Amino acid sequence: MAIKRNAAIDTAEPTAELVLPAKSTFHGDFTTNSNARIEGTVDGNIIAENGNILLGEQARVIGNIKGVDVAVAGSVKGDLDLTGQLSIYSGAEVVGNVKATAIIVENNAVFDGHVTIMSAANSRAAIPEKLQEVTQEAS
Repeated sequence: MAIKRNAAIDTAEPTAELVLPAKSTFHGDFTTNSNARIEGTVDGNIIAENGNILLGEQARVIGNIKGVDVAVAGSVKGDLDLTGQLSIYSGAEVVGNVKATAIIVENNAVFDGHVTIMSAANSRAAIPEKLQEVTQEAS
């Protein structure tokens, strides 16, 4: 099954070095420095610090995910910590908190959690300073 919706994820799909096929189950945590495509079940954390992660329609992840861009067509129960974008496709389900630079939730997708949108240019530490500047300007 091909999922073609996000250019960042689409470019990762053909070059995914880590592939978990449908009807396969992985128990435990794994780390990769490349792109990953999950079609089966993962009971553990996924860390792809420099890679994109594509979760197909049959994919089920119970654990936290860390990566660049993540596209979900299946289900995730865990927190997502991304340096890029999260895309939740129609029919997908994400239950957990998300930290990303952007989030796209299609119609008929389920999202239950909190979202923190991070700027690629600014760190979280700079946000209180900017808030203080805006408050002082408004006074």
